Amino acid sequence: MTIPMSSTRTDSATDLLDPAGVAQTHRGDVSLAHIPPAHIHAAAPAAPTEVSVVGVTAAANAVPTSVFGFAVVVTMLSLANSGLLGSGKLVVPLFMIIGFFAIGIGGLFELRNGDIFGGTFGVVYATFLLATAVALRFFAPAADASPAVVKAFGGEVGSLFLLFALISFIFTAAARIVNRTAVAAFALLAVVLLLAGLANIIGGSTGADLTKAAGYVGLLDGAAAFWLATGILMNVMHGKDIIPLGAAKA
Repeated sequence: MTIPMSSTRTDSATDLLDPAGVAQTHRGDVSLAHIPPAHIHAAAPAAPTEVSVVGVTAAANAVPTSVFGFAVVVTMLSLANSGLLGSGKLVVPLFMIIGFFAIGIGGLFELRNGDIFGGTFGVVYATFLLATAVALRFFAPAADASPAVVKAFGGEVGSLFLLFALISFIFTAAARIVNRTAVAAFALLAVVLLLAGLANIIGGSTGADLTKAAGYVGLLDGAAAFWLATGILMNVMHGKDIIPLGAAKA
């Protein structure tokens, strides 16, 4: 999400060049310049260099993978919570498959690439979505459960959401040196999780109203996430700012 906002990533190939930028022609103590022309072809070939493919580098930016997955999950969940579309039956599989794998894999690659912001975002939120999906799928109260059991479960889920609302506020502050779109996406996510957490804890008609409000805010968050992911992808591919994301704070 810099998320790393550098337009390109390059890997040094200077180990294949001498200080003057000329390909090395020495092997041990023997210079190829002193080998008769007829025998030069018999010298061991140089190690193959990296093959460049358009849009692909050795350490590709994996942030769009995480953010696109996040955008899909948030948008689908928000469509259900707002009552505009769907019944919410797809929430668990979306959390477990798209949420965990897309966001999580992107995060792991970003940690490998040395991006603490994008990597932490991907891994932390992927585990959150997986934990939520497992809780809803295997530990949710049965339909005939007592109101006390339902309220207790709602309180636990709501508390988890509130904790991640706090984490989202922390990411919002950290994103100020990334870009303004990232700040907006995390700020909206923090509000969504705050409303959803309170909805689960309070329950009843008030909880239903808070859930619907979280759905509408979530749609805005999904739009911001789609813009962010698209911007990072296009800007990295083209090596320049094609889609504006808002300059980071100096």
